[in-house]
Amino acid sequence: MFRLILPVSLLLSSACGDVSDGSESNLSNVTVTVVNLSGSPTAGVPVVFHNEDGTIHSEVQSDGSGKATAPASEVDMVSVIDLDQSDVRAVHTWLTPNGAEIDATVFSGTAPEKDLDFPTGYTSGHTDTYVLASCGVAPEPVKASTTTPFTMSLRTTSECLDSDGTISVLAKAVKGDTRAYSVVTDASVGSAVEMPEFLGEDMPGVPHPTRPTKPLNVAIDSTPPNGSLSLNATIVRKGVVHDLDTAASAFATFYPAGFADAVQGRATHLDGAAIKTIIKRVPGELEAITIGSDFLVPPVVSHGAAGATWTSSEDYAGATLSQVTAMSVPWIFYIAGTDVKAVTRPQLPTAYSSFSGSSFDSSTVTITDADGLTSGTFFQKSRVDDTTWNSRTASFTAP
Repeated sequence: MFRLILPVSLLLSSACGDVSDGSESNLSNVTVTVVNLSGSPTAGVPVVFHNEDGTIHSEVQSDGSGKATAPASEVDMVSVIDLDQSDVRAVHTWLTPNGAEIDATVFSGTAPEKDLDFPTGYTSGHTDTYVLASCGVAPEPVKASTTTPFTMSLRTTSECLDSDGTISVLAKAVKGDTRAYSVVTDASVGSAVEMPEFLGEDMPGVPHPTRPTKPLNVAIDSTPPNGSLSLNATIVRKGVVHDLDTAASAFATFYPAGFADAVQGRATHLDGAAIKTIIKRVPGELEAITIGSDFLVPPVVSHGAAGATWTSSEDYAGATLSQVTAMSVPWIFYIAGTDVKAVTRPQLPTAYSSFSGSSFDSSTVTITDADGLTSGTFFQKSRVDDTTWNSRTASFTAP
């Protein structure tokens, strides 16, 4: 699965299932914990608590532990302002009428880098080498001579780490439709790691040892009649997703045996201004996965100078509204459940009022449903990883 690192991800976090359901047991406070890309608490980030009508209740900065708190009885929204020096990089606002415990990840600081040393280069005949990790910050493919040693640097953000704090790397060398892999598991984060020789399937004229592999056939049970479809195959190890291949229809690929805890298929359907996805994850080293075609119906979105409204025929666990300025700076709202279908942008402090009053040239509403999540838990955390559960999303962008 390809995934970009954003200031605060629009995806679901595996941790959010541990958060108390605010719809069932009201929390006494709204607590925000701000961390940077490497997962470290970040001080000095502006946090604005809002009254029910959107006016400012209070403005604070995250403390040394990255936290900011206000009484839940007094506030209905909270915004985290992600800054790049003096400029607003993004504003993220959660609706919190019942209190909340929120993790907000800002795009600040430098994520640790890990050198991957390939002392033998890669096997003659392969054209590119990719390092695959869930964080989406691997470098461009290395194009070196066939046997020249090389080093790749991988930024190890918190999303790249396995559940036990180590890191596993899956690198692949490509020649046409064939693949060979170099695999390291459970490596420490701080030091460089020596990658072993690429091993894979036999290739004509390219003699090299083979690695035991598992086949994976990916399909969808019914192709949508309109728009375009893409299918994606990934494997999962200790909660981290490693990409394999993508195609426009059913396809076959393979992956190194003994690496994956689960296999995962993703279907993406593009139809005009609507994007729909379905993710299916199955534990074990399976050889086939078929994705159901029960896509969510996208919401109908309208927007104006102050916010946006939408309607939906679906029940869902949560939604996001992303409004983007002409300078590509987003204001993103996180909404739990289906009850709220209209958002008015709240006030910001004077230092950021120009952003608050700027024009937004598009509004995208994304609704998401996933196994094991309730509306009260869904958007308590900012980093929502929709690969953690079987999930469905549908979005529509109003120009």
